[in-house]
Amino acid sequence: MDNSETIYQSKEYLRSRTAYTLYCAFEYFITLLISDAFLAKLLKAIGVSDSVTGIISSIISFAFLFQLLSFFAASRIKNAKSVIIAANIGSQLLFAAMYLIPFADAGVKLKTFFVISCLVTGYAFSNFVAGMLFKWANSYVDKSKRGIFSAYKEVISLIGGMIFSLVMGVIVDSFDNSGNKSAGFLFLAVTVLVLTSFNFICLMLIGGENNRDNPKTNPPFGKIIANTLKNRNFRRIVVLTILQYTALYTTIGFMGVYKIGILGFSVAAVQIINIVANICRAVVSAPFGRFSDRHSYAVGMKVAMGLLSAAFFINIFSAPQTKWFVIIFSVLHCVSLAGSNQNSFNIVYDYVENDCIVQALAIKNCIGGVCGFLASLIASRLLAVIGEGGVNIFGLTVYGQQILSAISAAVALSAVFYTKYKIENNRSKEKNQNGQS
Repeated sequence: MDNSETIYQSKEYLRSRTAYTLYCAFEYFITLLISDAFLAKLLKAIGVSDSVTGIISSIISFAFLFQLLSFFAASRIKNAKSVIIAANIGSQLLFAAMYLIPFADAGVKLKTFFVISCLVTGYAFSNFVAGMLFKWANSYVDKSKRGIFSAYKEVISLIGGMIFSLVMGVIVDSFDNSGNKSAGFLFLAVTVLVLTSFNFICLMLIGGENNRDNPKTNPPFGKIIANTLKNRNFRRIVVLTILQYTALYTTIGFMGVYKIGILGFSVAAVQIINIVANICRAVVSAPFGRFSDRHSYAVGMKVAMGLLSAAFFINIFSAPQTKWFVIIFSVLHCVSLAGSNQNSFNIVYDYVENDCIVQALAIKNCIGGVCGFLASLIASRLLAVIGEGGVNIFGLTVYGQQILSAISAAVALSAVFYTKYKIENNRSKEKNQNGQS
């Protein structure tokens, strides 16, 4: 065993990896509590309409913009660990405060403003330090084993999240059934606070800033631009990301209120559906990774977008009489995430130099996030025009979320063809040219 292997097996490194794994799980639990059915229930309780609920649910896509701020601040921060801890804890405290808003003596507009403020500011804090946290925590992981570590970390979060969300759903439903919704919101606020304290402990247990494999080097601005905005292949990846985010945020943000409102599912039932979907995602995650390694990240992304298109197509048929279609939608959506999450990150390595990867990812995510948020705004206006009662088409009642799903299915399908003819085929041509030269 060489000196490098000895270091990675040391107590400090093992403790740091364990703490980071637990942090990711607890952070995921908090994310579950501020999204989908839980967020929809909060917004419905303060009187927010379905169309506005979708916009608020999609606010995370807009928060990617704050990753760009870290470009200019990272090199000036002397104690990254302290800044990361402060930003993350501040973010999660704001998320906890969201569930105290129903108790405020204020009107619907003011309460809605408070919810949006907590979400935007909370996600702004977490996105600002996201890159720094990833780089810091992963410096305690052997770079030859980071893929395996990430896979195990995600599975732990997913399995823990399944159990956690089901328990939380049952508890919240029990408060509702007893006619005490206020106690349910207070319970959620306290739960987020407890998870925040766990996260604080985990972050403190991770060792100090470690530059062993991540030296503090900032590539020149000109090199970043050459690798990103002036790079035709990278621009194609950005276009693919725009299509992906547009397909997702046109519909996803409006599904939570659709499930517990029009379709009539309880919060616990929604969590059971999510558990089934996440089990499927966990099962296919590793095979999807091996498939992409064998064929290419572009092919993996194409398959993921195909599954996403199929998911939204199935969701077109989900209605109160056929609400079980939403189960198939949820499974296909989560399975598509198993491919898109890993491939949308890895595909950048094919076209961007390693020292510009962090900046390239931030630019890609920011542009895609803004487009996704704009898509949710347009979808919200369409949903408002259609109304909560839906429209009558050929004697059938068609709801807004079904129409949005048709749009998302078409956009995701266009992403399949774009990946095939602009990215996958182009990658093959480059390999052939390199082989001939």
